[in-house]
Amino acid sequence: MKSEDLDFIAIIVTPWHALGAQAFVEGLQAKSGKNLKGLVIIEEHARDGFVLEDKDVLMGTGATVRTHCFKARGQEPFFQRIAYHGNILKGLLSIQQGQETKKRIYIISPLRVSLEGISCFAGPSIARKYFPIFVRIDEGIGMCFSPKVFLLESLPKTGIYVKDVLARLKSCVPRVISKLAKNILVGKNAFIERRLFYGTNPGLRVAKDVADSYLKLFREKKQEDILGGGEKSILLLTQPFVKAGIVGQEQVKEVFEKVVEAAKSTGKKVAIKVHPRDDRWLYAGMGNVTLIDVDCPVEEIMGKGVDAVVGFTSTSLINAKILFGIKSISVCEFLLNKSESEYFRRSSGEFKRMTENFIEFPRDAEELRNVLK
Repeated sequence: MKSEDLDFIAIIVTPWHALGAQAFVEGLQAKSGKNLKGLVIIEEHARDGFVLEDKDVLMGTGATVRTHCFKARGQEPFFQRIAYHGNILKGLLSIQQGQETKKRIYIISPLRVSLEGISCFAGPSIARKYFPIFVRIDEGIGMCFSPKVFLLESLPKTGIYVKDVLARLKSCVPRVISKLAKNILVGKNAFIERRLFYGTNPGLRVAKDVADSYLKLFREKKQEDILGGGEKSILLLTQPFVKAGIVGQEQVKEVFEKVVEAAKSTGKKVAIKVHPRDDRWLYAGMGNVTLIDVDCPVEEIMGKGVDAVVGFTSTSLINAKILFGIKSISVCEFLLNKSESEYFRRSSGEFKRMTENFIEFPRDAEELRNVLK
């Protein structure tokens, strides 16, 4: 595939990103009435390595796609990082020149401005022919949190260390370049928002057109009854709080045992969907409960046979409600008095303020049982 044939470049890391890119490309194909051609760049997850494979990338019926994989940025040798940032600046300069005569190309990623996408314009074959339209696809509820919450997540747990200071200084470079790119592109109709919801005060606003495009994909996928037998079930979602240092193993097990007991009291089947970055063994031995280890967005398995979804601060709780109309319940308050993490306290508070119009927040096991009835 030659560069002059490209209609889009998608830069993705997770299955959720792949789904968002596919929803956008399919909508674009339907609107234009033609099959599109694109390049999909699969980036390595900073903590978990590659979580996507070529077979996971579907960009719509008839779309022609080639894929390329990149290692996570930030681990390269110093001079290689300098060269990369130089390519970004070179790409920015190229974007500004002769934009009126260039073909529009969609740069799809979970970022407002993708630096990886801009770096593509350092090459003359791209820069001479294209002007970028940056499409920000959905990343999750975290995109709506205040910057202060993210700062708390990055702070060391005790004290201040030289490596933490150096890491933050290093992270300033892409932020500065990103801000420069936004200033250059503002007013040029170079941005499209494709998030499922937007943070407002006091709650979230759902982007119905985006929600409909995601739901269309889920309906087209074969959704099976995850527990079989056609019975209604309760789906419990885990999050990797232990690995994040938010709470200890014993505290997580204690909370989940209470949640499982409350769910079982309804007489419905109970399943636990383990987060990809969580440890499955933490939830083993909780009685007659099914552990689900499916390498796909949980939304792909919750559309059939699920009566209620219970979790903590997962974006999937909101998606369950707005996409499928499933009862969604957060038990984040069960963990609040067991964690010393200021980040968890603040992020849980913001999550509740944003989502209380969609999600129920029981304070203890008794309230949870009543909500699940």
